[in-house]
Amino acid sequence: MTPGDAHPTRAIVHLDRLAHNIRLLAELADGRPLWPGVKANAYGHGAVEIARALVTEPAFLLLDEPYTGLDQDACEMLDGILKKVAAQGRTILMTSHDLSRAADLASRFDVLSRGRIVASATQAEIEDVGLLDFYKNAIHKGANGG
Repeated sequence: MTPGDAHPTRAIVHLDRLAHNIRLLAELADGRPLWPGVKANAYGHGAVEIARALVTEPAFLLLDEPYTGLDQDACEMLDGILKKVAAQGRTILMTSHDLSRAADLASRFDVLSRGRIVASATQAEIEDVGLLDFYKNAIHKGANGG
C-alpha cells in the first residue's frame, strides 16, 4: 500500500457512517423523498450557489452554513426563501452556528459534538428551555462523553 492509498478499515468506517447518516436523513425526512437532492453552501459564492440549487426544485436541500458571507438583507431574504421551500413540503437539512436564525427556521434540532449527535429535539420539546440552553447542555454532555 502506498502512502496515498486509503486504508481499507477507514473506508469501511466511512461507508458505515454514510449508511448511518442516510438512514438518519430518511428518518428525519419523515417519509418525504430525499432525491433528487442538492447540497449548497455560501462559502465565497454567496447567495448565487444557493439560488442555483433552488432553481432545480430539489426534494432535499442540504445547506452547509448558508448565512456565511451574506449581509443582513441577504440573510433575511434567505430566511423567507427557506420558509417557502419548507412550506412546499421539501426537506431542508442545514448546519448553522447562527442559533437565532436556526431557532426561527428549524422544526428539529440536532447538536453535533466531536462528530456525533449528542442531543436531538423538536421545536416543541425545547420550547421551555430555549435553543441556547439546549445547545449548551448538549455540548457539555458531549464534552463529558455522556
